Amino acid sequence: MKPVRFLVPTAQWVLRLSAILFIYTYFFDTFISFKLQSLMFYVSAVFVSGGILLLAGGFLRSAKMTVIVSLLLFLLSLTRLFVAYKSGGADHDFASMLILSAIFLNFLANGNRN
Repeated sequence: MKPVRFLVPTAQWVLRLSAILFIYTYFFDTFISFKLQSLMFYVSAVFVSGGILLLAGGFLRSAKMTVIVSLLLFLLSLTRLFVAYKSGGADHDFASMLILSAIFLNFLANGNRN
């Protein structure tokens, strides 16, 4: 059976929206607490602003913003993945960050390609 190519643009947007939803549920509370002394605030700020830029990059003709933001978010999520593994092994946080890393890797590899 052949792949259903006409669903690729829809799948890309579902991945974008899934990443935004994950970032909102996982990082937004820390971001709005606005504790400048906390390192987690800055990590959350990068994830929230990167998620917004990833969504905005989908509306642009050029894939440059999508690729750059995806690279930044992929590297940051790998860091969070390492921290999650060191603190609790292969638990819920590790699995969640692994899925988020895979989404960012997809956008890093494919950009806005449909």
